[in-house]
Amino acid sequence: GEINSVADAVDKINELANDSKFLVGDRFIHPRFPFGLWFRGQAKFDWALTPSVFRDKPSSSPTRDHYDELDIIAHLQLRSAEYRQKHQSAFEWLCLMQHYSLPTRSLDWTESILFALYFAVKDSLETDSDARLSALHVRKLNDHVRGRPSICTPEAFDVVIRSEMACHRSKKMLILNKSVLEVARAEDKDMNELHKLESYSTPVGVFPERLNYRMIFQQSVFTLHGGKIYSERKKPDISDTIPLPTTLEEIDMESDILKHYLIPHKSKEKIEEDLFRLGIHEGTLFPEIDRQAAYLKKLW
Repeated sequence: GEINSVADAVDKINELANDSKFLVGDRFIHPRFPFGLWFRGQAKFDWALTPSVFRDKPSSSPTRDHYDELDIIAHLQLRSAEYRQKHQSAFEWLCLMQHYSLPTRSLDWTESILFALYFAVKDSLETDSDARLSALHVRKLNDHVRGRPSICTPEAFDVVIRSEMACHRSKKMLILNKSVLEVARAEDKDMNELHKLESYSTPVGVFPERLNYRMIFQQSVFTLHGGKIYSERKKPDISDTIPLPTTLEEIDMESDILKHYLIPHKSKEKIEEDLFRLGIHEGTLFPEIDRQAAYLKKLW
């Protein structure tokens, strides 16, 4: 389908509420629809739903390879040690990194279709490309990968082990990690199954602790992606590697968790103007003073 206006986006919500194939029965329906339906806007229609750390580096990079997420997170912790008081778990550090646009294994989503629409058009207004808005049935995703449709919280084992993958290159050291072992025992995980790791190569939907005002204002939620893509320079022995990631698109082929909507180039400017009039703009979604200044400059 297409979205050519703000009204179209609202209509898509109503269509999804009546899409029996997408909702798959009462097991997934929350009394207050659309709880568990998340949205993401992207500047180009054909971009994959791939977290930044799993993408190729930009062509301007000195080495045409993948990012090494362990180096990034370890270096950030050394350079910004004052954040340790508020950000203690690996997942909290990933949220902080995502906030400041560092490459991570998280993908941003929002509970608001209008906020997702804003992000789809704002990053592509100066281009001739068509944008895209995606809807994710996160309870259906989690049921597919975890065997139950509940949305993960940050302390869940599925979140802890995927977060710690960012901090380890070795499968052996990952499984021996203190946080992983403590939560595995608390949730009575089968340690033999844990050593296989394939079932943790998938994404899961996580409702984070919203530790800053931007996350609150944007109604931020995340898919946290498992598996690992190694930099060729830092790849361990093949027997000790963490499995490759499974993508949302691969899961969608089996379980119908995604809906995609084209936003034509010709419609983007009008959508951006209408969202502005509805109070959805840089000044309401980004509380930091530099973004407030940018908003005021544009306004006046």
